[in-house]
Amino acid sequence: MSLKTFGECVWLVLAVGTLSAAGWARGPSENGYEVRVSVFNDAQINEGRVARAERVAGELFAHAGIHIDWMNCGRAAETTEEHVMCNEVAFPAHLEVRLRERSLNLSESTLGLSYLGEDGIGSHADLFYVGIAPIEQEVKLSAETILGLAMAHEVGHLLLGSNSHSSSGIMCARWQRQELFAAGKGTLGFSKAEARKMQNRLERARVPREPSGLSRSR
Repeated sequence: MSLKTFGECVWLVLAVGTLSAAGWARGPSENGYEVRVSVFNDAQINEGRVARAERVAGELFAHAGIHIDWMNCGRAAETTEEHVMCNEVAFPAHLEVRLRERSLNLSESTLGLSYLGEDGIGSHADLFYVGIAPIEQEVKLSAETILGLAMAHEVGHLLLGSNSHSSSGIMCARWQRQELFAAGKGTLGFSKAEARKMQNRLERARVPREPSGLSRSR
């Protein structure tokens, strides 16, 4: 997923700038759909900022009827049991997100990348932190909110499968004026169809399958 510059969206500064992770948190889903996500903070982002980003992303999934159980992994003080749990990744119930400083071969406007097999199944996504600062400066959107939206987008790709970009909403390939306006109002999220598809995949795909070749979705 990539974002182009938001010069035409400066008028959204006040609406978006007041959005906080705490304002999005309304508690976990109670319908039984739960996904564990191991988050590896390779970029060494401030832990409080990562936690706020997780709350932003978690709220978006809660509105889609899915509770995300975030696990902060790769810490120096991690126990053996935590290490084992963090690495027990298996689609669709346990996914992995790595927060990296930058991509080795993608432009800085690309904030995230999810890895899907030819069968549309994947458990791993990368987020690239270097591209967040320019957006934060241009539209005054908090870094943790941008990161949280990007996390939701990439985890959304993993749960939705191939060809899951949409023309609007959180799964839009390039967020523009309307997406930022929705974020400022707290209404940016997954569509009802996307929520149903994610729930259906969680219901059916209980046994992980080995992907046959990797493709990239961003």
